[in-house]
Amino acid sequence: MSTHHETQQQQAQEPPSRTSSSSHASELSDDRTTQHNNDQEKGRLDNKEDDSDPNDDPPPDGGYGWFIVLATFLSLFAVFGTNISWGVMQDYFEQNTFGESARVDLSFVSTLMLIATTSGSLFSRIFEIVLGMRFAFLLGSLLYTCGLVAAGSATEIWHLYLALGLCNGLGDAIIYGIGMRVTPQWFTKKRSTAMAMAASATGLGGLVIPFIMTACNEKLGASWTFRIIGLGFLAFNLTACALMKERVPVQSKLTGVGDFFRPVLLKDVNFSLWVAAAVFQTFYLYIPPFFIPSYATYIGLTAPQGSALVSVLSATNFAGRIAAGILADRIGCLNANLIYALVTCVISLAVWTLAYDYGTLMAYAALFGFFGGSFYALCGPITVSVVGLKKYPYAFPLLMLTNIPALFGPPIVSAIENVSTAQPFLTYKLFTGLTAFACAVVTIILRLRLSRKLIAKV
Repeated sequence: MSTHHETQQQQAQEPPSRTSSSSHASELSDDRTTQHNNDQEKGRLDNKEDDSDPNDDPPPDGGYGWFIVLATFLSLFAVFGTNISWGVMQDYFEQNTFGESARVDLSFVSTLMLIATTSGSLFSRIFEIVLGMRFAFLLGSLLYTCGLVAAGSATEIWHLYLALGLCNGLGDAIIYGIGMRVTPQWFTKKRSTAMAMAASATGLGGLVIPFIMTACNEKLGASWTFRIIGLGFLAFNLTACALMKERVPVQSKLTGVGDFFRPVLLKDVNFSLWVAAAVFQTFYLYIPPFFIPSYATYIGLTAPQGSALVSVLSATNFAGRIAAGILADRIGCLNANLIYALVTCVISLAVWTLAYDYGTLMAYAALFGFFGGSFYALCGPITVSVVGLKKYPYAFPLLMLTNIPALFGPPIVSAIENVSTAQPFLTYKLFTGLTAFACAVVTIILRLRLSRKLIAKV
């Protein structure tokens, strides 16, 4: 009886036990599912971490940000406008000081300025960390002016290397690095437009400053031209320094090389693809502006006509950069850059190769000016879209550093032209078109890696 009663009790208790076990298993399954979902969500958040704004407050996407754009515009007008206009001073030195035999030596002045401005972005980061943004910007402004004033006292070409290539170039790098780092902090939806408007200062400077230099050279000579430009644009840079303001302050202590230089970013395939596209784009960027005047002389045009071609190229470059930024905010910065590269390829191979009169060459200069200069308008927004805003301060100087070989594009294509047996200047035309095509191909690969959709804002 007792045994039978115990058996009945056990049987009565078994179903609840199975139910409890099943319920417990279900709870464990739910917990695992919840944990799995949480892990997936965490992974998505981790992947998007670098795309989020480092600041808690969202960027105003305007407001005081437009004063930041104005500050960057003023500084880049002075910095790159002077660099691009070096040809005016080189011609003056050839005709009045050093002679035409020094042409090659003088051409390296502009190359050194570009290299210093590009590679010096790393030093810009160091000075920002050690001195703070505003004092670093002030230091860059003083170096910029001191370099130009010192160039006014140069009696040897190597004096120009030190004054412009080293002193002025380092000042340019600090100013440029700060402007390109601070501006994106203030914008999200209008970021490409804002940075393109700031970068358009280069085209406007290239249009205006040569006329100032020419007038000063004729009346006062090169020495006073450098001094007037240096001291005059100091006012531009000081105004920019007063307006410049960070939303995300830079760290206040330098702890190691990783604070300003992170080559490990090149392990990111997407960033490496963007670096490759940027190198190809920089290769063709300076070919037409440097060689169109010489080509104009070759086909029988006058020197004033050659100067007019460069002026038109600079004017349309100013408009094209702003248009690139507006388009990028609508369809995506990579899509916009791809369109600009493809158009540059087509016009270089189809228009420049057939340009044997003033009208056709003027059309090419206008088109290349508009479409060929998108790199400096979109390099910042594209870098942000590829690596995220958090890594941008480290990725952008690395992008500029890896671009240094491309700055030798003009000497490289000139060397090829010297050994070529083809029609004169055909090398320059093909080099421009083919490097633009290579840029477009790499950009397409990167764009498809970021989104397989044919119609997507990337």
